[in-house]
Amino acid sequence: MLDIDKIEIALKSLNETLEHDKAPNTELVVCGGAALNVMGLVKRTTRDIDVIGILEMNGEIVRLAMLREFPIYLLQAIKDVKNTLGLPEDWINLGPEKTLDYAFLPTGIETRLKRIVYGEKLTIFYLSRIDQIYFKLLAASAMEVSHHLDDLKVLNPTVGELGEAVKWVLTQSITDEKKMNLKTILEQLSYV
Repeated sequence: MLDIDKIEIALKSLNETLEHDKAPNTELVVCGGAALNVMGLVKRTTRDIDVIGILEMNGEIVRLAMLREFPIYLLQAIKDVKNTLGLPEDWINLGPEKTLDYAFLPTGIETRLKRIVYGEKLTIFYLSRIDQIYFKLLAASAMEVSHHLDDLKVLNPTVGELGEAVKWVLTQSITDEKKMNLKTILEQLSYV
């Protein structure tokens, strides 16, 4: 499990590996538990670091689902860090892309990212609180019981924030089962 200190160590080590390998500058967009911890929104351990995309020079997020996997140089650096620090195989991954197969990103997401530089070769952009609410609601709707609901409770969205998040989730490729899960989640959050 990764706490805030282990997240920082792993990402600094990834930067050092990228520097050593003379790899290209890499700018990743991260959501989930790691982002919540780094942003100071929650204080808990997380299993992994969830990457949703690479930030291009023009400021646009290129979702890695479109690329299908990390670039080869980054895959190798991730593996090296895993071996050096004894991390799990998927310590940094494209996990959210399973939920986001056909999802459109929330409007304006790029303008709300928090940038942290881990060194010469690695910059991470963390999702803002409001975008975390969107993503956590979408992820929670994909599962009957999950830590995503707990995170939503900690994020304590206002009625307006939750309403906007619901609108966004409903624009995604969402099944009837996910709609039922969404209804249950909203009831648990006292939204309906």
